[in-house]
Amino acid sequence: MVEIQNKQIIDDISEKTKISNIAMLPLNLSNNIQPVMEIGKNIEELIGIGSSSAVTGGFAIHTADSTKDTYITSASLSVVKDGACDVSSGSINVSCTIRGATRTILTLAVLTLTASSQQISISFPEPIKIDKSSVVSITGAFTLGAMVRAGTITGYTVDTLTK
Repeated sequence: MVEIQNKQIIDDISEKTKISNIAMLPLNLSNNIQPVMEIGKNIEELIGIGSSSAVTGGFAIHTADSTKDTYITSASLSVVKDGACDVSSGSINVSCTIRGATRTILTLAVLTLTASSQQISISFPEPIKIDKSSVVSITGAFTLGAMVRAGTITGYTVDTLTK
């Protein structure tokens, strides 16, 4: 058995485990000690939100940091349009730049000259790393009628690891 005797380590364990009675702390370790690397310490929460009313064309939800790695964990998109809206693309998309190419991460199909109200959301099983300074945007051009698009992304940034 190995026993922890360093007061600073004991105090750190007490603080992180919220055990104030030192006698209750597990200070004996087995002989087979495994090193552990703590990750995620430099994660900063990131939430980007964008919306548009009767304005045609694309718009930005969020612009990724230029010095940190940005990961998207989920995205949502909603569209409300009237029957006079002549959006002709057939879809409204959320897109961003991944490994140097513009990629669509979420799509809603829409019919021109048809009133509709739709929404979609996705949580990615693995976070998606987007390029530095990438703009996460929503598409949708029209000349007549009204259309409201709203989108959100959630994710996080981390300090870029240097090699």
